[in-house]
Amino acid sequence: MMYRYMFKFSKQGEMRLLSHLDLQRLFHRMFRRIGVDLAHTKGYNPKPRIYIALPLSLGFESVSEYAEFLTEQRFDTDSLADSANAALPKGIRILDARRIELSPKTIPALVEYASYDISIPLGSAPPATGVVESFFLQDSIIVNRRDKKTKKNVPREAKHLITDVQKIEIAGETLNIRTVLCASGSETMNPLQLAEALCAFLGIEYKRETCRIVRLELYGMCRDAVRPLSDCVEPDEW
Repeated sequence: MMYRYMFKFSKQGEMRLLSHLDLQRLFHRMFRRIGVDLAHTKGYNPKPRIYIALPLSLGFESVSEYAEFLTEQRFDTDSLADSANAALPKGIRILDARRIELSPKTIPALVEYASYDISIPLGSAPPATGVVESFFLQDSIIVNRRDKKTKKNVPREAKHLITDVQKIEIAGETLNIRTVLCASGSETMNPLQLAEALCAFLGIEYKRETCRIVRLELYGMCRDAVRPLSDCVEPDEW
């Protein structure tokens, strides 16, 4: 019998420099250490059936990431989370583990939106909060997005990809923004694209390495409402 499990985990501190591919490898090693035999795909080149909801860009932190995996083993989820945390390095922590119903739709396919905290250094002459607010009130917001075919940055309309702005705060010389962005397929928006466009609007130098990005939550659509991803899967009560 096949069982499907979901992890909610955080990725912080030095682990923000761990790439998505290296994170997958880390989980594979962790499962081997704690005795979880992952199910594999069929075909010529079978792969472990573990899926991370939405790749996190290098340098980003997160307090709410999701992964699912399939196995023929049945586990107590509390013990599974404890064993996993004991085998993981500092900066990666399992926050919740649960067994969920089998479904042909994986967790990555459920993701529609993501919320972020974005912190941007402003220098010694920060603008007024109202000036920042006027950026979001524009009829059109253009960002540079990478074209998959040409591999070049091209200007694209992005206002429709910013679904909510929950906080605009200037603390000292730092601008803090909390926002919800589209995160589904071709409609995915990287918060750094927003930071770059905002810096251009404010007339300040954009430096990627000085921007701090923290992903707060991933959301899907279920029961006709936007809900955290953990609410978009059904528990396995069997």
